[in-house]
Amino acid sequence: ACLQMSVLRRATPAEFEEHTRLNFAEWGRTFSLSEYMQREHLVGLLPLYTKHYTPYALVHDGTMVASCEVIPNRCLYVLMPKGEDQQVTVHESQVAGIASVFVDPSYRGRGHGSTMMSLLMETLRKDETFCASELYADINIEFYKKHGWKDIRPLERAIPINESTLSITPTQGCAYEDVTDDNLALTCQRDEGLIKEDLVAHAQRILD
Repeated sequence: ACLQMSVLRRATPAEFEEHTRLNFAEWGRTFSLSEYMQREHLVGLLPLYTKHYTPYALVHDGTMVASCEVIPNRCLYVLMPKGEDQQVTVHESQVAGIASVFVDPSYRGRGHGSTMMSLLMETLRKDETFCASELYADINIEFYKKHGWKDIRPLERAIPINESTLSITPTQGCAYEDVTDDNLALTCQRDEGLIKEDLVAHAQRILD
């Protein structure tokens, strides 16, 4: 019944601002409300948001009860070759990055979160822009798994910032350079090249 009376649509700026104020109590604890709203405003001015970002609202019986965001992200992938052709190539597409999944506390426990995720999946499957979706979450993992997402632990390395790491010097035979505005684009291109090489190598190991 909840699904039948609910509609998922693009949220207006005013609607999403209201839900940002509502989620402040849970997501903005290290800020004052004004600081939190200012941060969200500045994030919204980034090119990624102004050009490609879609805020969604779940409206139930005329009331906005839940919201989320979809941000397209570039992705690289390989298709495993079939038959005699064993050449591995890297392809590029887009994934739907789902973020800021929020249910108004006044309407929780009524299935609105599940309804929103189900309707969102229907919407994304019809959009040929995306080859997949991704959702970053550190809470309610089982909830998202129930709705079809797989729990994939990211491979990451964290380097603590302190006096010792700031004053690090290269060891013999090892060179490094600071990342600056001038070399950031080139650094990202190099990183992407390394990722592509790793993808091909991993796929080739599977074939071998």
